[in-house]
Amino acid sequence: MAGTNDVILLSQYSGNPNIGIQLKYIDNYSTNKIIVKNGTAFRVLQNAGTHETLNFNSSYYYKGGGSPVSGGPVKANAEFIFTYP
Repeated sequence: MAGTNDVILLSQYSGNPNIGIQLKYIDNYSTNKIIVKNGTAFRVLQNAGTHETLNFNSSYYYKGGGSPVSGGPVKANAEFIFTYP
């Protein structure tokens, strides 16, 4: 995937350093996709209703370069902090 160098969650397992997970937020109203970047805040809703569903997707990918990819586990963790008035 192009443009993934600084927006990936690297696998916590050894063996395939160029394999990772990319998180995307899909806006409920415009279907815009926002690539989630570590430490970067972004607005998910302008005006929240009583109940809202937030759509996040993840993609597994090969970043390129390095050693060939072999089978094995991939594990990545992310923590989301939501701030609301």
